[in-house]
Amino acid sequence: MKAPPIVTKEDDPKRPKNDPDHINKENVAEKYGYWLQAAVQRWKDRRKAYKKLNAKPLLFIMAEKNIFADAIGEYLWKTKEFGLKESVFGCQRL
Repeated sequence: MKAPPIVTKEDDPKRPKNDPDHINKENVAEKYGYWLQAAVQRWKDRRKAYKKLNAKPLLFIMAEKNIFADAIGEYLWKTKEFGLKESVFGCQRL
């Protein structure tokens, strides 16, 4: 098993200094927006590189609660700049 790339962007001056707090279904995408955008961008970059190898990288985002995962998924496919489709999302509940 390969280790997934962890999106941290530690040297980015726009990176939030503290972890988000007071998270709920309505604000989870906003609170984690910086990291979600970074993850999607890195995934898109990887897709271009892996296309030459006839492979498709997986974008995997873990959330603290199922309801947060659903809200993040909805945010990702409804945000036009990401160019994602609802049909590519799956949510696995543990």
